[in-house]
Amino acid sequence: MKRKYQVFISSTYTDLIEERQMAVSAVLSAGHIPAGMELFKAGKKQLEVIYKWIDDSDIFLLLIGGRYGTVEEKSKLSYTELEYNYAISRGKYIIPIILSDSFIYQKASKHGKNAVIENKNRKKYNDFKEIIKKEINVLFPENIDQVKNVIEHSLNGLILDGGWVNASDADFFEYQMLENCLKAKYRINERIAELVCSGNKGISDFLNSTDEKIVRVIQNETYIDGFIRNMEIIINDDGLTADILMKTEIKYRNVKDEKVYRSNPIFPTRMQAESYKHIEFVVNDIDMVNDIRSEVVENKNNKQFCYVVKNKYPIKSLIGNVTIMHSIRYTVEISNFYHLYAVSYPCRSFHLYVRLINDNDNRYRVILGTNDFDIEKFSERTQIRDIHDSNVDISHWMLPGAGYNLLVQNICAK
Repeated sequence: MKRKYQVFISSTYTDLIEERQMAVSAVLSAGHIPAGMELFKAGKKQLEVIYKWIDDSDIFLLLIGGRYGTVEEKSKLSYTELEYNYAISRGKYIIPIILSDSFIYQKASKHGKNAVIENKNRKKYNDFKEIIKKEINVLFPENIDQVKNVIEHSLNGLILDGGWVNASDADFFEYQMLENCLKAKYRINERIAELVCSGNKGISDFLNSTDEKIVRVIQNETYIDGFIRNMEIIINDDGLTADILMKTEIKYRNVKDEKVYRSNPIFPTRMQAESYKHIEFVVNDIDMVNDIRSEVVENKNNKQFCYVVKNKYPIKSLIGNVTIMHSIRYTVEISNFYHLYAVSYPCRSFHLYVRLINDNDNRYRVILGTNDFDIEKFSERTQIRDIHDSNVDISHWMLPGAGYNLLVQNICAK
């Protein structure tokens, strides 16, 4: 009863033909479905098709050799880097593979330096390669046989959301998910018992508020099956303000006649609050953006963020599985920009992608912190990222109140 995943294979073309064929063979050997659009000609429509294939895939397998690849005219980025950025923004599981330097030199001696090693866009290639090296599971094969071995090893035993499964197996996977949750509950009970025995009496209150609820929501209550947010911070020409473009997709499960979605953002100035605009609001494939009613209200109880955008969404009652896609845009003064978000329901999968755009002089950096409570490890973790492109990928259960905080810092200011 093995689940089959669709694996999108991304790479440059002429320099990695043999490696890509080996990747396809490895995916098939692991019992999964390979997909790749590298043979499509460059162009806007082709890029849209590639993105659709990535959307439909469960895994994004990235092969990087010695070339940067064809550069897309508008973004000035290679199609391979654009594919990777999109896969990150959609929360795809990434298998990053970088051919070792010795492997690339061997290829260059066989095929010629110009055919294998980047010359024209060397800086972009190096920058992109450094970004990929920060992936925690990056692989560095030394030869062509190792390419197949590392891919098969990465795919064997992998359990993700989605994929292809026979109808007769669906109940098995639902049971398996519940069983895993019950195992986590048992580990929490053990940890609570240890803490109580050590004299920490107050921790026993945690039992009723946490592990029991996680198990219960799987069966009966509302929870978030997947959260994906793509956030762009676009620096304006004045260097003092930025446009915030944010697109969010949330998949709710077990909704029972309630208003699950609420968003009333707060701002330090009226100007920022009045710039807040809804671009898209789709509920189960029905666009309701024109039915949203908003007004800016002064909140005298909050002296720092004293303006609230009160949004009345056209959701009267929802039952069952609900998917909401919401895109908004607003303008901020960068020196006053602070963004905070926490999930309102238990969340099984959380993905955030933040990108700082038009910072040509490298004046700013993104400061991103996460408040993530892992029910299995019984711990709180905080991560700080200070680069232009940051992402958070949390694939275990998050409790209500977990989330992130974000600000932009002027690193040139004295």
